[in-house]
Amino acid sequence: MLNNSTIAGCLEAMEPPLYIYDGDSIAQRIARVQKAFPKFSLLYSVKANPYDKILNIMREAGVGIDAASGNEVLLAKGLGFRSEDIYYSSPGKTRRDILSAMEAGTLIADSIHELDMLNAIAEEQNRALSVGMRLNLPNPHILKSKKEIMGGHASKFGIDPQTYEKNRERFHEYKHLRIQGIHVYFGSQILEEEILFNNFNTIATYALEMAKDLPLTFVNFGGGFGIPYAEEERDLALESVAERIHSLPAIQELLSRGVRCNLELGRYFVGDCGLFVAEVVDKKESFGETYVILNAGMNSFFRPMFTHDYHAIRQMTVRNETEQITVVGNLCTPIDEYYKGITLPAVEIGDILAFENAGAYGYSMSLLDFISHDRPSQIMLIGGEQVEFH
Repeated sequence: MLNNSTIAGCLEAMEPPLYIYDGDSIAQRIARVQKAFPKFSLLYSVKANPYDKILNIMREAGVGIDAASGNEVLLAKGLGFRSEDIYYSSPGKTRRDILSAMEAGTLIADSIHELDMLNAIAEEQNRALSVGMRLNLPNPHILKSKKEIMGGHASKFGIDPQTYEKNRERFHEYKHLRIQGIHVYFGSQILEEEILFNNFNTIATYALEMAKDLPLTFVNFGGGFGIPYAEEERDLALESVAERIHSLPAIQELLSRGVRCNLELGRYFVGDCGLFVAEVVDKKESFGETYVILNAGMNSFFRPMFTHDYHAIRQMTVRNETEQITVVGNLCTPIDEYYKGITLPAVEIGDILAFENAGAYGYSMSLLDFISHDRPSQIMLIGGEQVEFH
């Protein structure tokens, strides 16, 4: 648990701005998901947080990797993940991306062009190559989601059913390519049980149809499980969702055939297991508005400015009186603003503020080199002890 005394201890070792991660909470979240989905193979979406100490926790817990770049594939392989547990899925792969990653994991083609390129490369190397294919299936239900929708309608991701059917014969003409799996990802940060249930049912049903035509050995269901950011949002009922998903006839049929069913999660594993900590370095009035200036901005923690999700602020010093303030960073641009006109207990210069739910899309999503400030530090805690900081 990242309480105030833990934060104070970290600040003795490292000055803010910094990220603090609770390794025990990450391990507990993994164990909970494994218990809820015992028949699924779990994958960690590296883009959520590629910090090597987090990846080590994943590997030790038996979680595989979903990579969105060739470099993420090589990072995972270098940290000891098995090639059979690494899947590489992203749009716009180049020949160089493919050549760098093809020996380290399973490639997921995002388009017909990528399938053609994979077949050509395999032919050049006089080898047989097993790959997956990313699909974009119709899913009107996903449009009810309030968050990041990546499929179910026109999108840059995957191959739609019409394109698949148009090229169906072509797939069988590949002499060096075997399409043995599918990957579908509808959206991220989903908290609605019905939407998730529908996602899995849609994918499993379509996978069984495709299995009549292709020798499927794996299906990546994506995941997109969300965590609460706003006060009105509630935790996902994980066990209830898992029970309903396991009970789906199409899921049971896939599992009975020995098809590997992958559940891919990123934010859900690490999002609420991290804090971003900054110091108040100035406080000023401007035309009647109070500005609280931190020693870090969009170069250190960009996500609240980019997505406009509210990351609750924890104050190390809590005073009785409250005030309305605008919280900003220290960068020379007016868009470097966290929250405008929020009410908090009074803040003074020298105070420490900690942004919650900063374990995912924090450090690596930020504009780290913008205006050439020092980068924030990162600290991993396990058993309450600092096992790494830099």
